[in-house]
Parts: sequence; structure tokens; C-alpha cells
Amino acid sequence: MEEIKITKLTGADIRRSGVQVRVAADINRQLMDLSEETGLTKTLITDLLLRKALKYVVVTEQEI
Repeated sequence: MEEIKITKLTGADIRRSGVQVRVAADINRQLMDLSEETGLTKTLITDLLLRKALKYVVVTEQEI
């Protein structure tokens, strides 16, 4: 898997108290399809995918 690059934003207000994550409707549909196919919950699938993907995240500085 190649790197997943995320560019830093300066001055972003980060809410730390929540545990819910909103996803786009098409992503939710794909998660629902996987859930129906596998019998696993969307939460379990999402956790699994994010744990694997987060290993490949590289944070970069914002280009001016």
C-alpha cells in the first residue's frame, strides 16, 4: 500500500470529546454492503479498515 498523505491545517478547531464519525453517503453504502456480506457490524469493519490504513498515513506541511 502506498502512503496516505494528509496536509496539516493551521488553526483548525479540533473537537476531542466526540466518539462518532460521519462519513459520506457512498462510503456508508459500501460499509453497509460489506456488513451484509460478512455479517460484521459497520463499526467493526470501519475500525479494521482504519487500523490498517492509519499505518500508512504521512502528515505533510501545508504548501504556500
